[in-house]
Amino acid sequence: MQGRLLKKASPLFVIYGSDDYLTLGSFYRDYYSSYIDAKILFMKILSIRINKKMTVIAALVVVVLLGVAGTTPASKGEFKNLQVLPKDISKDGLEKIMKQFESALDVNCSYCHVKQVGSTELDFASDAKSEKESSRAMMRMTLQINKDNFEVKQPLIGDSLMIVTCYTCHRGTPYPDNQKEIR
Repeated sequence: MQGRLLKKASPLFVIYGSDDYLTLGSFYRDYYSSYIDAKILFMKILSIRINKKMTVIAALVVVVLLGVAGTTPASKGEFKNLQVLPKDISKDGLEKIMKQFESALDVNCSYCHVKQVGSTELDFASDAKSEKESSRAMMRMTLQINKDNFEVKQPLIGDSLMIVTCYTCHRGTPYPDNQKEIR
């Protein structure tokens, strides 16, 4: 009897059979089919695990990048002529401090800053007004008082940890009244 090719099980083995051995051929076919199904299932499981790991890694990378982006200070050099305030201060941080000065001294921006030549805009970098240098000296004095007398380790203008502020002496006026008692 001549055998016929029932199923090629692998590159090295070829399964032959005859009509008498169809059951055996079916067994090999079913076995081989189950083997392929198991192999496909294993590859799918492995793929899912790898995809889960890659998804978790990608999510962590996104979280880290968003965290870094959220905490990155303003680009250096955004503000010119900062001598007491930090050079890398944010726009919001600088505006908050300036609003505190306005409130503590009951003044506006033009009290310390001059207008740009030929414009209505203020020149914040200019040192043309003596009040600007006086305010720098007062900031240095306030920082030193807080550091020396109230144990504020790294005092920063505008920080809520500051005990002595502009308002402590000025009380809403541009010049402190030496005659009033400070409480």
